Amino acid sequence: MNWVSHAARFELADLAQTASNCSEQQSLSSMENERAKLLAQAERCRRLVATITDPDTVERLTGLAEECERRAAEITSKGEEGDR
Repeated sequence: MNWVSHAARFELADLAQTASNCSEQQSLSSMENERAKLLAQAERCRRLVATITDPDTVERLTGLAEECERRAAEITSKGEEGDR
């Protein structure tokens, strides 16, 4: 394993922990803040994928990016439901 993929694994763990901290009962501004953080994490994962050759790390980072984007979309949906 090269140093880039090793570093990416640590970053992956950090991103996964942060993404899992999303609570169900957040204010709208806090939800928007969480949504922005999740989208930023997804973008960070996708940038890392472009620099990594380890297939397992690429797969995990891609999966985490998709999970962050899914959670961001859920937050958007909850916000739209609250507007009704």
